[in-house]
Amino acid sequence: MDRSSVNDPCQSAAATSAAPPRICAPGLVRDTQAPAAVTLSWDEPYASCPLCPNAIGYEVAVEGFPAKIVARSPCVMIGLTADVPYIVHIRAIAVGNIVSEPSVHFLRIRPAPPSQPGALRVTEVSFGSARLDWAPSSSNVDTVRYRVYLNDFIVGQPPQPAFNLEHLRSGVLYRVKVVAFNTAGSSEPTCVAFKTQLRPPSNLKLKHHAGMCRLSWDPMYGAWPTHEVSINGRPFSAGPLGLNFELDELSPGSPPHVFRFEVYAGLDEQVSETTTFETVLNDVVAPTRPGKPVATNITDQSVDLQWPPSSDNVGVTGYRVFVNGFPYIFLSPVASQRILGLISGAYYWVFVRARDADGNLSAPGPVTVFKTTGDAPVPPPLEPTDVSVTPLTSTSAQLQWTQGEGEAVTGTRININEEYRNIALAKECRLDDLVPDIEYSIKLQTFNYFGQLSEAITLTYTPRDTTPPSVPKDLLQTASTSDSVTLTWQASTDDIGLCGYVIYNNCEYFDTTPLAHYTAADLLPGTYTFDVCALDTSGNASEPASIEVEVKG
Repeated sequence: MDRSSVNDPCQSAAATSAAPPRICAPGLVRDTQAPAAVTLSWDEPYASCPLCPNAIGYEVAVEGFPAKIVARSPCVMIGLTADVPYIVHIRAIAVGNIVSEPSVHFLRIRPAPPSQPGALRVTEVSFGSARLDWAPSSSNVDTVRYRVYLNDFIVGQPPQPAFNLEHLRSGVLYRVKVVAFNTAGSSEPTCVAFKTQLRPPSNLKLKHHAGMCRLSWDPMYGAWPTHEVSINGRPFSAGPLGLNFELDELSPGSPPHVFRFEVYAGLDEQVSETTTFETVLNDVVAPTRPGKPVATNITDQSVDLQWPPSSDNVGVTGYRVFVNGFPYIFLSPVASQRILGLISGAYYWVFVRARDADGNLSAPGPVTVFKTTGDAPVPPPLEPTDVSVTPLTSTSAQLQWTQGEGEAVTGTRININEEYRNIALAKECRLDDLVPDIEYSIKLQTFNYFGQLSEAITLTYTPRDTTPPSVPKDLLQTASTSDSVTLTWQASTDDIGLCGYVIYNNCEYFDTTPLAHYTAADLLPGTYTFDVCALDTSGNASEPASIEVEVKG
């Protein structure tokens, strides 16, 4: 039988009126393909044919699959393999078990990309990880895999519809995108956004030195949250890295000092969980200052250091050597250390700090400068130029310079009265905690990556206290007799320190006092104008506070 007779049997049925009852075959079979299914549909031209009974169903048979019976067109087939040819037979069925000739359809599934993944669900969100899952995609080709993108960077290709996001940053908004793919292509993406929790403060430590304590914790990468701290029940606000407090303020008296710290972080309306840290300070006395290191056995890349040891009320547990201002990686248990990894022909400055069992650090010891043997890799740099010091306050100044030129220049070394500091790639430095009327010797040298030093530029600076104290406030007469008056006022303040107060009577010098009150005696009856000026330790006087009093006799 040719294709026209299969798909249009009404013509032959009408030609032979004596033929037994029969039903026409379905016509114009066609398919619509989706990633996971094929929809077969057909025409029903026999519905208008007077010789055909009404169909009560259809048998759909696909090669290699069980036949399906459906009431009407269409019929959905699943499980077909892409790029495999299939022969489809569709027969109409009428009452009385009358079955039509089959309509034949040749089918080949076109490979298609997977369907779009289902809605993304983010669970188990912490400050460093999250769990991601979604409804799986369907595919008519091979096994579906997924690409997971985090802020547009691919982080995984799982075969299952779930993925663990690890190594996330705390308190950060992330955008997640998931794309399904197979050999035929990729699906449309499914996206979601979420924010990680704020990490609680970790690795809390308490250090003590000379009556000052510092509670510190690990910094949060890429963020600067504030912190709320409870110390033995007293609340404090702190910055991103730690909190300084005076030992006597929170735990006066002698050791042991018992502390309970509760700390949580806050950032952009997020609040972390609270971290609790309990510790006891049994020893608050720092070791004595170590002696000056002696450099021996100097080679191109190493040096042996020895120094007079420190003492401690409990016992010194080790020494930390600082090389060019940076701590050497190894802690020495004895008063000597071999320093390795140096550069030939370079200058180094070293000092030592002692440490006891409770972590108390001594003051830095004296500085020793030495030069390694051998030739430097490059010539030394040129010295800084345009060096100047500008006073800021009585106790501070701004040091500025132009960095010296040279190969691989990395900064400027500053020596202030034998205290060293390295300033990397900067051209200014603020000098704080200066003492007025004390001469400071300042030396600047350019240094390079290899430790080479330029010639030194030396200048001296003597800070001057030119700031007067504040004016005494609320000058009052609080008592009087027939020949005396008592004056009181609020104490003045000064950036350096007060020396006392000068009393003037009717614009004439009268007396001085270190106190914030004064009694003027042996006065004759009459009216007097008293002026009170505050005087600081540098001789600066404040503006006067004045009062007029009357002695009645």
